[in-house]
Amino acid sequence: MFPSWTRDTNTLANLVKLSLYDCNRSEDLPPLGQLPCLKDLNIWGMNAVKLIGAGFYGDGETTKAFPSLETLRFMSMPNWKEWSTDVLDGREQFPNFGN
Repeated sequence: MFPSWTRDTNTLANLVKLSLYDCNRSEDLPPLGQLPCLKDLNIWGMNAVKLIGAGFYGDGETTKAFPSLETLRFMSMPNWKEWSTDVLDGREQFPNFGN
């Protein structure tokens, strides 16, 4: 599991770049979708992740998931099988992609 501070969006509110490397035993990702300033996200070597779903987008209190994200990279995630976007309930996801 990730430490509790990784789930505190107030503590990480000004974070612009984040890289998660070799978290081989973690099955879930922290709620990074609610970080308002996050522009660059790299996730590599998370071998135990099988599903990316609701927890990745956050608590759903904001209207946009990943409001500032410009770059997203996934690498070396051999067990990843599913990316669930139906948990967004109409919220816009990755609004800066394609702009």
